[in-house]
Amino acid sequence: MTTQATHSADIRPVVFYDHPLEALRGVAALLVALGHAIAAGPVFDPHFRPSGVWQYAPPGHLAVLVFFLLSGYVIGLTNPAPLATGEARRRYLRKRIVRLYPLYILALGATGILAAAYHKPFSVSEWEGYLVFLQGLAVAVPSYNQPIWSLPYEMAYYLLFMLVSARAWPAWRVAAGCVGVGVLGTLLHVQPLVLIALAYGGAFWFTGLALSTVARRQAPPRYGAMLAWLLLLLAYQRLNLVSAGLHTLGLDLDENVVPFFERPINFADLSYLLLGVPLLLCFSNRMVPGLLWLERAAFASPALYLLAYGLTGRLFGTTNLSVCLPAGAYVVAGVVYLLRGQWAAAAARVVQRLQPLGSISYGVYIIHYPLLWLVHEVPFFSGSVGTWLGRLVGYFALVLGLSWVLERRLQPWLKRRLA
Repeated sequence: MTTQATHSADIRPVVFYDHPLEALRGVAALLVALGHAIAAGPVFDPHFRPSGVWQYAPPGHLAVLVFFLLSGYVIGLTNPAPLATGEARRRYLRKRIVRLYPLYILALGATGILAAAYHKPFSVSEWEGYLVFLQGLAVAVPSYNQPIWSLPYEMAYYLLFMLVSARAWPAWRVAAGCVGVGVLGTLLHVQPLVLIALAYGGAFWFTGLALSTVARRQAPPRYGAMLAWLLLLLAYQRLNLVSAGLHTLGLDLDENVVPFFERPINFADLSYLLLGVPLLLCFSNRMVPGLLWLERAAFASPALYLLAYGLTGRLFGTTNLSVCLPAGAYVVAGVVYLLRGQWAAAAARVVQRLQPLGSISYGVYIIHYPLLWLVHEVPFFSGSVGTWLGRLVGYFALVLGLSWVLERRLQPWLKRRLA
């Protein structure tokens, strides 16, 4: 992740490579891919699905919201000067399109071939919508590449950023305004619901933009804390007290009533900012007033969930064993956080090993879902824990290998010719 900063002694931009943020971005991409592999069930392994303790649902949705935070943060760093001229805006848009569009077209082509192979070819209007990022807005999200629902949101925030930058509007106020628009839209029953989802998603994107402006810590990176936050990330979606409470009270959307892609981001998702803000501050080595209390609140929320879950057994739904792995990850996260100084050296090595994943995260995101269907077409080696794990290893080898080719070989070649 290439970013920019300025120093008082030298007002020129200084370009540096932020290894921890690359690691975070790579982990987020892997969690999305793993979450879809598990959620796909029979698509991934036609004759086996994890059960009992192993019903772990990776935080794929939370990972997408972390992507929004990271995207706003990086755009803020790489575009510190206001986009006040037509040339500046054209240069900004060209860079964004070159970054997203070429690999997106390749993934879309693969998705179209897959849809045709399953006798569900795209219509002309669908192709037109997909080519201009209207999936989930004007045309249906393609069944064989569902993760690309988020790209129209990303493009919308890129465009809104040009206005925010040109007018020098404070990003914090824009983020708060997004929350207000979402809440007002909910109260007024605004249609289509996707407009409300765009507003709530904007709260994450512009919060990331706002965090790019806060001061950096003078101390070294907190690698031990980074490891603790990664472990908490693994547990937080399953142990989200606010989301579970709203669902229990009937104040959250029911996907059986409102399909996910009609409103993929809702009011309850704003609770993930409690994790996302200190997570990003830790990985970017930045500081805001009250950060310690914010971190404590983020770690306390899953504990309160587990307490209520254990005491009632019914408050958040039917008791099942799917809470075990997230609870284990949470306990380990707490231990690492409390002893973060002692974990610093080992955590630094973990972050360093994860960093290369960030450079291929976009490729992982847009190509992993079609590859799930290729794995589905393998009729043998299916039906047990061993075969499921074997498929998982092969699947990730395929995803990472193809993503490396797309991001590290094809994308630089295209960038040289298009940028």
